[in-house]
Amino acid sequence: YDARTIYFAFTRKDAPRPDFYAPKKGDRFFQIYAMDIDGRNLRQLTNDEFDNFDPCPLPDGGLAFMSSRRSGFIRCSNDWEPIPAYTLHRMDPDGRNIRTLSWHETNEWHPNVLNDGKIVYIRWDYVDRSAANHHGLWLCNPDGSNPVSLFGNYTYRINACYQPRAIPGSNKILFLAGAHHADVGGSMVMLDPGKVKLDPATGE
Repeated sequence: YDARTIYFAFTRKDAPRPDFYAPKKGDRFFQIYAMDIDGRNLRQLTNDEFDNFDPCPLPDGGLAFMSSRRSGFIRCSNDWEPIPAYTLHRMDPDGRNIRTLSWHETNEWHPNVLNDGKIVYIRWDYVDRSAANHHGLWLCNPDGSNPVSLFGNYTYRINACYQPRAIPGSNKILFLAGAHHADVGGSMVMLDPGKVKLDPATGE
C-alpha cells in the first residue's frame, strides 16, 4: 500500500419516502470516494443506485467493498421496510470492473486483508439461527473463491465479530467482540486461528 490514499464512503441525507419498494428519482446512496492524504485529488469511484461502502485496498491494487447491488433482502426485515442485503464485491482502483465476490443471502461487513493475502470479513449467517445469533469471521481469496468460516458459528462466547485486522508479522487477528443488533463496539479480542478446535463435549 502506498499510504498516500484515503478511501471512504459518503452520502447526503435523503428525504423520507412513503414506499420503500418504489425508489424515486433523486434517491441518494452511499458511494465510495478516494483522495490523497492532504485532502487533494478527491475522486468518486462508484456512482450508481446501490449503497457502496467499507472500501478496503487489496494487494493487487484493487478495492474490496460492500454493496447492495446483488439486490437481495435480509430475512428478518418487515414487509413495510425491507432492508437490502449488502455483500462482498471488488473493483479496479478507478472504480471500473465491479464484480460480486459473495452471493450470500444476508449482510456482510468490514473487509480487511490478512498477511497471507486473503480477505477476512464479517458475515451474518442464518445457519441454525435459533441456536446461534452469530456474525462470524469469514475468509476468501481475493477473487472471492473458497469462502470459509474462520472458527465456526457454534459458540456462545462471542456474538458478533467486528472490524477484523491482521497483526503484522503474525497469523493472529484482532477484532471487536460485540452484540447482535448493537453498535459496532465491544471488547478487543486477539484470535490465533491455529489454536481453533472443536469442543466435542459442547459442539462449540
